Amino acid sequence: MARLAGLFISMEGFAVSNKLELVREEKLHKLLPKQGKDSELEASGVYVMDSSTCYVIFDNLNKVAVVDLSLKPHDSNEIISVLNVGKGFEDITYDPRTERFYLIIESLRDASGDFHGLVSEYKRNLTFRSCKQLDVTFSEQNKGFEGVEHLWRGDQEYLVGLWEDALKKDGGSNKGTGLLRVFEKTTDGMWEWQSKLDAKLPGTAQFEDYAAISQRGNRVAVVSQSSRRLWVGELNETANGFAA
Repeated sequence: MARLAGLFISMEGFAVSNKLELVREEKLHKLLPKQGKDSELEASGVYVMDSSTCYVIFDNLNKVAVVDLSLKPHDSNEIISVLNVGKGFEDITYDPRTERFYLIIESLRDASGDFHGLVSEYKRNLTFRSCKQLDVTFSEQNKGFEGVEHLWRGDQEYLVGLWEDALKKDGGSNKGTGLLRVFEKTTDGMWEWQSKLDAKLPGTAQFEDYAAISQRGNRVAVVSQSSRRLWVGELNETANGFAA
């Protein structure tokens, strides 16, 4: 059963946080209208819009929840159905410059039998605008993108996909370095993979899985569900690696 939790993060430099202190939490079905304890709300991503509101997406539903960060029932709380080419999403991000949401679909099989990630674009009110296939392939449907972030470098915009299939299996260990794959928006509105800008997460972020990514400026945070850890780092100026 999905729940939202408020966290206080203590960090030094760019290192893994020393402590996460739970501030408050609540089960999602208690915050959303017409939802009960048996509601299947498999939350898979959160975007904090401002100091009072967050958006939550689900990997089993084509819906987006809008939740007040007080984590109390509120008149503004709602769950909105959205158009999607598949079922469910892995992560959500937002570009305040263009007022566009981007929701990533982990992977779907194309006509050739290959698996690709897709990104759907929505207006500020969550009206569907487009869905674009990302031009990298995956070996399996559940080996695609787990997180997404949008960023600008000057007048050029990019999407960054968090990929966990780079995990290494060494002596029974499933820990390994995750990979950030970078896509540049082209003049025709497509997202073109820029392999030269891909960035590996440092060895300090060797997780058992990679669940989500968040970015503000050059600051990047990545979480692992299985490892129960948060890694925080800073991108270099070319966004193809991390500052030392």
